[in-house]
Amino acid sequence: MSTLILAQAAAAQISYHTAGAQFKKCDYQTNVQTILTGIPAAVTGLNCIHMTSPVTGFIGTVTAPTNIYSFTLAGNVVTLGNSGNPLNTSATVGGNIAELAEHGGYLYFTTQGGTGGGALQRMKMTGGGDPGQLQGR
Repeated sequence: MSTLILAQAAAAQISYHTAGAQFKKCDYQTNVQTILTGIPAAVTGLNCIHMTSPVTGFIGTVTAPTNIYSFTLAGNVVTLGNSGNPLNTSATVGGNIAELAEHGGYLYFTTQGGTGGGALQRMKMTGGGDPGQLQGR
């Protein structure tokens, strides 16, 4: 399960059930979870989330080909940015996007199953261009 705090005592989360991943909004004051709608059926394998504000963020997928999408949240409806297309224009190094973070106009993310078991990569938050694998020392 991937969870990020939205505002006050609410959070957005991706949780897994026998029916697959569900994208939820959770209010921890009232203990109410609401399944969010609007994600197209073609976007499968939701795996991680990074909120950049209470109503905008990014999601990563686990199902090949793994992709990163931007989104906005209005009430209980998710709308994908970039006309519903992934922000990455080529394949990520490895699959299973596991974590997302932002810094300096870039979105950093990890994958599992790439070279050496996984890879740290980055791409512009606005999309376009190919994800670049970062090299460690």
